[in-house]
Amino acid sequence: MVDISLLITFHDEREQARPTLLAADRARKFAAQHGHHVELVLAVDNGSATTCRVIDAFDREPQDQILHHHLGDVGANRNAGIAACRGQLVAICDGDDMFSENFLSVAARMLQTDSRQLIIRPQVIVQFDQAASIGWQTGSDDAAFDPCCLVVINPWTTGCMARRSLFDAVPYWVRAEDRAGLGFEDWHWNSETLAVGATNIIAPQTVQYVRIKAAGSVNTRYIGQAALPPPSRLLEMLA
Repeated sequence: MVDISLLITFHDEREQARPTLLAADRARKFAAQHGHHVELVLAVDNGSATTCRVIDAFDREPQDQILHHHLGDVGANRNAGIAACRGQLVAICDGDDMFSENFLSVAARMLQTDSRQLIIRPQVIVQFDQAASIGWQTGSDDAAFDPCCLVVINPWTTGCMARRSLFDAVPYWVRAEDRAGLGFEDWHWNSETLAVGATNIIAPQTVQYVRIKAAGSVNTRYIGQAALPPPSRLLEMLA
């Protein structure tokens, strides 16, 4: 029985989808060595021809799912992918990012041994492509963390694992046509989950590799539009 769903969202990653899928398969196999049964849920939203070709050629396992959507929205694609996940634990990854092979198993162990409402984050972030940097994430349980920082910055990357029930209770924001000037669905989700009492903690000795694209990323488009995150319950609490 599937206990972990790794949801990977795709759009126009093209050949970069290949290393993402290979990294996901390595993480799946590592987790299997620690007693987990992992499905890959590949949610493709208006996928480019090259992206779809790479995904179709990937050597999948019987429990894996490919979902083709025509939603035109990152948040809506994630929500649809989560709805199809069969695991009680769900990990989120963008189609051109990668987790270290141990992230799924370490994060799952942390969730299974702690009854709190947790979001597990990779410890180290390695940026590649148009930027080259290494950084460390800080959990909201750290004494130095100030939730007020979410007023001006998003302190965490997309990559995480949490219980399916949290994603159901707090879906990702979907950008409607009448919401021009708003964006950053990950930033908004991070704010909303903090507001409902979730705690972000760091999975030790884990890594996420994050691609920084020269053009075409949703966040770059939001920045170019001078977009702001949508109103959140966290901002209301901090006001």
